[in-house]
Amino acid sequence: MKKLSLIAAALLALSGTTFAGTTSDTFAVSVSFTSACTVSTTANDLSFTYVGMQVGAATDSTGITFSCTRNFVNPTFTFDDTDAVRTASAAASSGTITAEGLLKGLRYTLSAAVPTVVDGTDASAGALGTGGSNGTADAYTLTINANMPGGQAGDNTAGATTHNRTLTISF
Repeated sequence: MKKLSLIAAALLALSGTTFAGTTSDTFAVSVSFTSACTVSTTANDLSFTYVGMQVGAATDSTGITFSCTRNFVNPTFTFDDTDAVRTASAAASSGTITAEGLLKGLRYTLSAAVPTVVDGTDASAGALGTGGSNGTADAYTLTINANMPGGQAGDNTAGATTHNRTLTISF
């Protein structure tokens, strides 16, 4: 035991004298950042079954979720406004956005309430240089309601049976 203590004491004495000095360098860490949104939950196709002059409306609905960079200030939402048979209200950051279209001479409407953001989480740097966490995106979820009012005759020779519609978030 005495030999082991002497060896430990000698190693301890030598370890304090091995450094001749220190030096350091400073460097920058930077990022070129571009905000973004992705569609994290895609909308299902909307479909109507309609018999000319039916009494009640035909309806359908679907949902869509955008995952976005955190802390946008008043992003706006809008449906596409492609041509005379596909129209839309102006982009909005609150309230309800609307659109209309004609399929086989039947008018349909789309509406979606502009969502309140569901906040993601902040990224954090971990203690002692490890164990940090990545932040998560803010989420904007909209329910798109589709309505084809009752009492319409329709037209066998008029127009398309399908429209591709687009919902856009601008930030």
